[in-house]
Amino acid sequence: MPAQLIGTHKFYYLSRFMWVFYIIALFFAVIAALTGILALCTRIGAYLSGFNTMIALFFQSLAAALMT
Repeated sequence: MPAQLIGTHKFYYLSRFMWVFYIIALFFAVIAALTGILALCTRIGAYLSGFNTMIALFFQSLAAALMT
């Protein structure tokens, strides 16, 4: 392990924020699944479902970047 990382809490805080972003991504994924039912009926529902999916993907990618 590099000497610069010894004694710091950098990875501790990164893992804390990682879990928060996973929870936010899960929330938007559930909302996207629920609005997916509206996508069967209306075009607005499809837009809402796609938008929520993009937000979930963003937070999931951010959490994965913090994990590595």
